[in-house]
Amino acid sequence: MEKWQAVKQDSGINKELPANLPTRKEIIENSHLSETIFDESKYRDYVKSFEDRVSLLQEQEAQLLSDFDALKPHYEKGGEIYREHVHIVRDLLSDLSRGIDNMLFQRDLFPVDKKWFLVESQVETLSLQVRDMKYAMANLYSVGTYHSVTKGASFTKHMGPGQYARKELASPYARSGLEPREMEAYFAGLLPSVENTKSETILTANGMASLTTVLALVKSEKNDGKYLIPANSYYELNKVFRHMLREPGVKDFTFQPPETLLDHTKNDDPDMIFIEPIQNDPEMREIDVIDLVSVPTKHDKRFVIVDYTISGQNIALHDIIEKSNPRNILLLISSLHKMYEQGDDVAPAGVIHVVGKTAEGLKPITEKLRALRAMLGTNITAPSLLLLQRISPDAVEEYSYAIGKNVTTLARDLQRINSPIVKKISAAAENESGASRGLVFYIHFMQDVAPRFVEGVLEKAREHKLPVMEKSAFGYRQTSLSIPGELIVRIAPGVENSRQVEILKQIFEDVLIDLSREARSNRS
Repeated sequence: MEKWQAVKQDSGINKELPANLPTRKEIIENSHLSETIFDESKYRDYVKSFEDRVSLLQEQEAQLLSDFDALKPHYEKGGEIYREHVHIVRDLLSDLSRGIDNMLFQRDLFPVDKKWFLVESQVETLSLQVRDMKYAMANLYSVGTYHSVTKGASFTKHMGPGQYARKELASPYARSGLEPREMEAYFAGLLPSVENTKSETILTANGMASLTTVLALVKSEKNDGKYLIPANSYYELNKVFRHMLREPGVKDFTFQPPETLLDHTKNDDPDMIFIEPIQNDPEMREIDVIDLVSVPTKHDKRFVIVDYTISGQNIALHDIIEKSNPRNILLLISSLHKMYEQGDDVAPAGVIHVVGKTAEGLKPITEKLRALRAMLGTNITAPSLLLLQRISPDAVEEYSYAIGKNVTTLARDLQRINSPIVKKISAAAENESGASRGLVFYIHFMQDVAPRFVEGVLEKAREHKLPVMEKSAFGYRQTSLSIPGELIVRIAPGVENSRQVEILKQIFEDVLIDLSREARSNRS
């Protein structure tokens, strides 16, 4: 076996999709779908969904091949155990590339039988292979994860790139061949460009690490200032606020109702304002960020922290930046993997965009954030840095839009159902394109039926072979359900195509009808 064998010369990133996508007539004739419910627009949605998934697979394959190629300098230095693992990863990559080739160039993607959509299962299998590949690649770049005491390896005989980097680099990232500033510059390029505005970007371990880091910055700059925080913020955020802001030295911080924030900003002139454009709680209150950031201040600078995780890219970041008061320092934070991993969730990371009107004012702020990040231990981990995908801004926006559109479709349909056990549906308002500004919505029940609703949906989803999960998360490719309170269910749609959304709508309606019938029976 050669010491280093190329996995594949052609990544296939520019391959065309097969020409033999099924016609509308073929799908209707060879599936359970009827003429009346499978129209031309749904066929186009299906083809677009398929194209998006295949394109993402190709992008991920190319990124994995590029990352693997970066290991070449370390192969000669690594010991036997490390090289064995390199060979394993090489073979897995070859299998993945072969699988993608076979799928794209097989003669008949859509056999004429009841399993007309054979390629669905193939794409799903390949997606799981990509996920496994990311874990394997993370092992190659980790310190002691694979070549560790469990294998009896010594740090002098069986070194991977992590150990060499640890010796040679004085960097908190500690990985040779990984340039965090380059990755940060890439994510900086995803922020909307606004005239006469400057920005800096740093990455952190996750979204909560971003908040912790910016709060430490605000405390160091405005230790005796006034902090304005909306009541009913996400409970995890509240825990961080109470922990960090009740320490000695902080003069004043208050939790105020969202509808009073504008008046408090005008009257109290706070040094720091925290905003969730859409609150991550069952009421999903919306806060007018543009009105808040345009309020004048007597301070030389005011810090405005905007957590836009729950909104994805469905808020007007461009307008927020453009209309912000010149004395504001905007600290835009988000949990990166929600959108940029597009459902994989194997590389947790957070982002902080520091935005202001002058580059001179931003540089010391950014450098202080970097120092605080090192002191607090909120640095992004090396495996996460490696695994973050360089997805185009358009792809991120489309992914966020697809989820927001499914939120709108499903929430609107549930609101039309006159169920005696449903108190209300909470969903964020739609933007001009018809997608919800939030990535989740909530059902508020009149009775304690939330667990049975989730159980019923999961059971019917299994019957329809829909991958619905019970999971307290959003930003995934499939719908997730969770129970944040006794009478509440949170629904986080994925990027299901229109056919799948129609099935989901029917499942939700059927379960609500069953539960309503049960409630009437109990009363009688």
